[in-house]
Amino acid sequence: MKKIFLVLSLVLTISVANAWEKRPDEGVVLLATKHLTAEAKAMVVKYLGDNYNDDVRYLNTLEQNKTAKHTHELHFLHLDSNLQPLRGEGEDALVAIEKSLEVVRARNSHSAEEVTTALRVIINLMCDMHNFSYVRIEGFPQSQ
Repeated sequence: MKKIFLVLSLVLTISVANAWEKRPDEGVVLLATKHLTAEAKAMVVKYLGDNYNDDVRYLNTLEQNKTAKHTHELHFLHLDSNLQPLRGEGEDALVAIEKSLEVVRARNSHSAEEVTTALRVIINLMCDMHNFSYVRIEGFPQSQ
């Protein structure tokens, strides 16, 4: 419990200081990779190589290059007042992650490019979900 409180405190401090850019996202990736099974890690390395820290800003890079096929809303996680996912119309981070996971799970019936893109989307949006400024809770004022 102390670890969770410490991590949340650090995340809040970083985000409030407007320091939430690529480096903290890389920290999320580093922590996540420590919890991958050997099979999952081998699959990620197969599609993304050994250094996939550049993939943490994948969707942002697409947006900057004007090649994105999604809306900015995709980066947000929408929760109800009980912190349960809202299943409204349209896509948010959780919906996009679930769709990408379907591609990864059925990777033998998808092209390598599709699986690579799905993994990049998962990495990018999981990092976004760890940034509280991308979390929208029903009934609470939105931060912009």
